[in-house]
Amino acid sequence: MASTDVQTYVARVSPTVTVTASSAYTARNSVGGLLTITGASRRDSTPGIIQSVTVTFKATQTSPFEVWFFNANPTSSTITDKTAFNVHNSDFAKLVGVVACNDVFQCGTGTIMQAIDVVMPYSLSTGTDLYAALVCTSTPTFTSTTDVGIGIRVVQL
Repeated sequence: MASTDVQTYVARVSPTVTVTASSAYTARNSVGGLLTITGASRRDSTPGIIQSVTVTFKATQTSPFEVWFFNANPTSSTITDKTAFNVHNSDFAKLVGVVACNDVFQCGTGTIMQAIDVVMPYSLSTGTDLYAALVCTSTPTFTSTTDVGIGIRVVQL
């Protein structure tokens, strides 16, 4: 009888987010452009599960942000920092799902937004990377290019 044991690993991956400073974004803008989530899977072409998403801001933010996940680079879509976010219909098949970071916590001068208990399976046809777009729902202004951070907790199967 074949073994049914599956060994899983939990990893926290944090792509670099570089934003435009000192200029207000428009609602539905991409924040930081296309993000590459390196090492979302342990081995080439293996599945996983997005478990939680945390977005941090060095300044106060009050409106939720969305994180759009893709299992391959959405090359036909517009995902450029401080530009209207647009998923082209030829990239729909690459869309894994959208996580709304609706839990908003103020911590002094900064803000943490999170979505916990996310169960979003993904499957990679090639490589070990996921792709993401951080999208604002209001008009934030950031004071420096490093004001935004993101952490994604994944279960690697």
